[in-house]
Amino acid sequence: MQTIDQLPQHYTEQQVSALLGISLKKLRKDRWKREGLPYCKIGRCVRYPADVVQAWLEAHTVVPEEAP
Repeated sequence: MQTIDQLPQHYTEQQVSALLGISLKKLRKDRWKREGLPYCKIGRCVRYPADVVQAWLEAHTVVPEEAP
């Protein structure tokens, strides 16, 4: 069993909005459409696991090709 110190950190929607530069309205619309970042819902509280946010960013990173 994990202790509270071993659990992954979770961000609020406000923190994710500020971190990624995405509006709260966009985050909420994406959740409603079941798109965008994976999230956890605890009652009415929405939380984004930090490791999931990082993995999502890495999966959506565009690396330009080198010129020949």
